[in-house]
Amino acid sequence: MKIEKYGTGADVQELLDIRESIGALLDSHANRAPLTPKADLVDLGHAFQLHIEVPGVELADLEIATDEDELHVAGLREPGFELGEAVFSERPVGPFQRTFQLPAPVDAETGTAHLSAGVLVVTLPKRG
Repeated sequence: MKIEKYGTGADVQELLDIRESIGALLDSHANRAPLTPKADLVDLGHAFQLHIEVPGVELADLEIATDEDELHVAGLREPGFELGEAVFSERPVGPFQRTFQLPAPVDAETGTAHLSAGVLVVTLPKRG
């Protein structure tokens, strides 16, 4: 019976190279992933209320629109460091857009929006 030797240095190096390639691929994808703020849509009975996380975004940099039974929120998150170069950055920046399907018609003309502690709150009364 012949005994073969496995797990040589070359095999280990090949596995390390593969791991490094996968890590680089994941990093490149993470940096290009679109900015998608987290959101909650709540039915208040008389209205729908959207809570969407937009830390670091000013109200003036947000656009809110309705289109029949859809609510559209778009904006732009700028980098938070103007005075220096980032050593690393984990917070996504750039434009974003979310569209939410509303379960019932709303009266967009009487809706309200306010920004507090990095959360945009949009309240849209139900029609009818």
